[in-house]
Amino acid sequence: PDEDLFNPDYVEVDRVLEVAVTTDTETGEEVTHYLVKWCSLSYEEATWELQEDLDPEKIREFEEIQKPPADLRHMVSRNISIDDVSTQSGAKLGPLWMGLSLWCLIGLFLLLF
Repeated sequence: PDEDLFNPDYVEVDRVLEVAVTTDTETGEEVTHYLVKWCSLSYEEATWELQEDLDPEKIREFEEIQKPPADLRHMVSRNISIDDVSTQSGAKLGPLWMGLSLWCLIGLFLLLF
């Protein structure tokens, strides 16, 4: 009976998972919400919270995670068409080989990070 039933971890932000920017229907202003995973709670219990209610440091951590690593930024920022890709011998890759190559790169990236 004297035990405190409320766990303070439940109101401590573990990490920010996602961001959503919407327009308030009444004021027409943009509103930013972040999906928050709380300490000691499961991912299913994550909630959307207003930007101004969160620690700016947690938002900064989320934004840093969203940036691709420096050595991969050149690949992400450039649109590459199939016509731009060729082998070392100069032969052009067809759509099937381009797709397979892309899947291999994605798989390698996921394994490394």
